[in-house]
Amino acid sequence: MLLKNTTQNLSILQKARLCTDLASGIPLEEALRGFSASELQHVRDYLKQQILYYSATLDRKQLMPQDLNEIIGPIPNYYHKQDCREPLEACLNETCISSFPHCFSRKMNEQSNSLVNVLLPYLKGKKHLTNENPDTEKP
Repeated sequence: MLLKNTTQNLSILQKARLCTDLASGIPLEEALRGFSASELQHVRDYLKQQILYYSATLDRKQLMPQDLNEIIGPIPNYYHKQDCREPLEACLNETCISSFPHCFSRKMNEQSNSLVNVLLPYLKGKKHLTNENPDTEKP
């Protein structure tokens, strides 16, 4: 049985740069150019952490980890779309990172893209103690 990759997390500079790039409108694909499969996994996890933090701080109805799992979509759907020959458990447990880093990277990019759509309103200051966009709220 293979274990999940436990390499070092992203540096504070990488995290700050990622948030700055995203808030300034740089596409995620460009911001993540050159990242390894392991780093992409850490990016996905960092995005989840940031969303949960901002939601706990700013939303009346706080997002929970299971909400984020729904946002990124079911892993079996991704797995079947790839026509992978590895067992489904390898995709679910993310142990395929060393055997199929390109596929794993695609999965991390897809999940991160979904999460960025949730994180951007927080980074751009469009979320204020509500789950609605302040631009659409009535005075």
